[in-house]
Formats: sequence, structure tokens, C-alpha cells
Amino acid sequence: PFFSANPFSGLPPGLAVARARRMNLGTTINQLLPTGTQLSLSYNEARTKSNNSFALNPAYSPSLVASVTQPLLRGFGLDVNLAALRNARSSARQSEATLVETYMGAALAVEQAYWNLITSEEQLRSQKRSLESALKLLRDTRKLRNYGRASRLDVTVAKSGVATRREGLIIAESNLEAAHDQMVRLVRPTGDASKWDMFVVAVDLPNLTQEPDLNPVESVQKALNRRPDYYRAQLALDNAQRDMLVAENNALPALNLIGSWTQEGLGGQHHSSWSALGSGRFYTWSVGVNVELPLFLRSERAAVRQAKILIERAEISLRSVEANVVLDVRSATRDIRTSKARIEAARAARILSKERLEATRARVESGAAVRREVLDDLAAVANAETSEVQAYVNYRLAISRLRQATGTLLDDSLDVLDDRVRKVLERQE
Repeated sequence: PFFSANPFSGLPPGLAVARARRMNLGTTINQLLPTGTQLSLSYNEARTKSNNSFALNPAYSPSLVASVTQPLLRGFGLDVNLAALRNARSSARQSEATLVETYMGAALAVEQAYWNLITSEEQLRSQKRSLESALKLLRDTRKLRNYGRASRLDVTVAKSGVATRREGLIIAESNLEAAHDQMVRLVRPTGDASKWDMFVVAVDLPNLTQEPDLNPVESVQKALNRRPDYYRAQLALDNAQRDMLVAENNALPALNLIGSWTQEGLGGQHHSSWSALGSGRFYTWSVGVNVELPLFLRSERAAVRQAKILIERAEISLRSVEANVVLDVRSATRDIRTSKARIEAARAARILSKERLEATRARVESGAAVRREVLDDLAAVANAETSEVQAYVNYRLAISRLRQATGTLLDDSLDVLDDRVRKVLERQE
């Protein structure tokens, strides 16, 4: 406190305490550089007014402070300071890879539903033909019964055959409806039940198409360059390695080089204080080193151990995906060869089953065979026709599975898909 009895207090007579009113205005801009350098620029201005006659009233005191902090151990380097940003970008690419994998699964599911629809239609046509043949056999047997050339048991066997074919026809119609609903659900999903009765016409038939390259070594290499799940596992390993780098860096001592420059001004008016600030005469500067030596580093060492475990887990996951890639490619290649061989076998079985049916009918006419054998041969013909169509379908699906295994299933649709799909498949940043 100042006492008014002191002639040098500068206070008006009768006052014992100086009173002052101070207003401050300040702002700070901070910037962290990729190297770990921390830049700071602060501006502060104060206005002070008091009842002291020896003080500058009012007093304006602006100041400008620039400081630089450069880590030399902990927090130093591009890899450490950009790790969080790079991990975030990598996580985004992992999500995009998951999206591409979902697209592939959806494309294969639609194709499989389409071929199931084709197979169901063929089964229905085959059951209709089988029923027509069974009805013709029943009519012929009844005529022969009227002429005394067939027994009552023959008529009963023919009726049983008709009943069995009708049951097969009902099942085939139900399967076709189920295949139709599955196709609509995948292509035009809607909650309006009235729109599910749309008429679906199959355009493409499961004919032989150009066989892809069946070299497993080249296919595996292509898969490693294109598969989204393998790309996602690689990105996860990169993230774990960056986390390991950051954890090891955090365990280092802190050694920071610090420098600051302060420019000050003072004046009885705002513009005069700024003139003093801009003159460059009133400044202070400092340079120093800040050292921090942690004693036990328990949490930091625990973080390093955890990062090592995450790297091992990511490496195991990557090797597992690599093994799955080889397995998928080999399995799809084997399925293509097997399906193509089955097509020839199924075609021969269909032709031979029809020839056997005609021979059995001729034998029945001559009395060398019973009519029950005709029904057995009708069932064999229906099964052979369905098996042939299924062999073609399996061949086309095996080709699509190989394209999925090598990551090329969406290549024909890249122009209509999101650009992120192309970036993932082509490994673009």
C-alpha cells in the first residue's frame, strides 16, 4: 500500500491504496510441423489506468512473442508425428477394402441366384416332360388293359408313376418360386409385397464360355495384388508397425531445444504503443534446452510390449490370408477343370439315358420288359437333364469364383462403380 503522507507516493491526498483498472486482450496461434517442431505466435495487449500520478495514465503495453520448440529425441521425426494421420488414412482404406469385398460377395450372390433360377426352370421343364410321358404311359396301359394285354398291376404301377411325377412337379414349382423370390430380393429389394410378383425372364444360358488362365502360380500372384482382404491385412500390419514406432519413441527421454523472442511496446496512446512495438528497440530473447528423464517408464514399456503383440497378431493374420488366397485359387481352378469334365460326362449320360428309355419302351412293346422299367428310365432321363444343366451352371460359377479369388470379379463393372473400388483393386493412394 501507498500512504498519502509520503510526498513521493504519487497518490492524491487522503488516499492510502493505489487503485488500477486493467484490461487484457490476447490471442495465440500454434502450429505443429511434421518434424515435431512446435511454433507459437502470441499477441497480447493490456490497457492500464490507475490513480497514481507518477504512472502513465492510461498505459498501453502490447507485446508479441514468437517461440520455437524442437524435440530432439521424444517426438522427433516425420514417421512419429505423421503416424496418427497415416493410420487414419490407412483405416479409411481398410474400410474401403471391406466395401469392395462386400461388392464382390454381392455380385457373386446375384450370379448364383440367377443360375439357381435357370436350374429351377430347367428342373420344372424336365418334370413337366416326365409327367407327360408318365401320363402317356398310363393312357397306353389302360388301352392295353381294355384289350387284355396289361394287368391291373400294370395300371396301378402307371398311376403310381403319374402321382410321383406330379409330386416332383409341385416341388419343382415351389423351388422355382423360391429362386424367383431370392433373385428379386437381391436385385430389387422392397418392402412392398405387391412388387415381388414381377415377371423375371432369364436371358443368358449357362453355355461354355472362354476358359480363363488356370496357372495357379500366376493366379495367386494376381490375387495378392488385387484381393481386398489381403490389402486390408497389409494395411493392418502397417498400422501396427507405426504404432510400435510411436510406442518406442514415447519411451525415449525428452530433449527439447527451446527458443523465444519477445517484442514489447509502451505508450500513453494506442498508436504510440504500437509505434514502440514496431521500432524493435524493446525486445528480449532466450535460448535453452529442456531435458526430461523419466525414471521407471512402466506405462511406456507396457505400451511397447502391447505394440509388439499387435504386430505379431497382424503378421499371423496376414499369413492366414495368404494361405486362404492360395487355397481359394487352387480350389476354384480345380472346380473349373472338374466342372468342364462333368459337362461332357453329363451330356453323354443324358443321351444314353434317352436311348435307354427308347430301348425300354421297345422292349415293353415286345413283352421283354415290364412297364415299371419305363418309369425308372423316365426318372433317369429327368435326372440326367437336370445334371447336365447343373454341370454348366457349376462351370460358370467356378469361373466366377476364380475371378473372386483373384480379385478380378468386378473388373467388368468398374465404370459404373464408385471410384474407391478401382483405387482399392489397383492399390491407388
